[in-house]
Amino acid sequence: MKVFAQGLVRSDVAFLNRVIITVRPWREYVRSIERLYELEDRHLATLPRRDDHDPVEAARRRRPQLPPEVEWWWDNYLILRDISVRRYPYHFVAFNAMTDRPFEAVSEALQFLGQGDLPGAIAQIQPSLRTQRQPKVETEHLTPGEILLADTFVEHIESRTPLPNSLLADINSTHRALKERFKPKRARAAQR
Repeated sequence: MKVFAQGLVRSDVAFLNRVIITVRPWREYVRSIERLYELEDRHLATLPRRDDHDPVEAARRRRPQLPPEVEWWWDNYLILRDISVRRYPYHFVAFNAMTDRPFEAVSEALQFLGQGDLPGAIAQIQPSLRTQRQPKVETEHLTPGEILLADTFVEHIESRTPLPNSLLADINSTHRALKERFKPKRARAAQR
């Protein structure tokens, strides 16, 4: 079953036998979310108004209030925190590895799970459907240090190297700063 970060941290630990976590670079996530919203807006614009409500505006009001790059940070932080608190077995997979080196990535994931159909799983991966690859993204929402930290986190996942305690400490302190900086947006989102 596939769940996003928010669903994972709300799942009862009794159902978390083994968790595979896919990490996508934040720039690709930003462009992917922007593309998703653009597709959704285009579709909703073809629908009739109901009770004088614009479906596009209604969808935009329901979307997260955080900028996509901060949302990416938040979700990855929630996962790291959840792993450290609840201690369930987990395996990180770099999104790039899944599309660029599917045999290696799927083999490791199935070995972690202890079961699975390797040829069948690899056949499900369609790299041609990938829409983002190292896009240029300008952000006013993350500082250069926060960008470097996000990139370093992804590099560790992609290189399959453990996250050192110093990196985790930096992630924790950066999260506290982002939490404070985006507190007003988070509060508005919670009021919905």
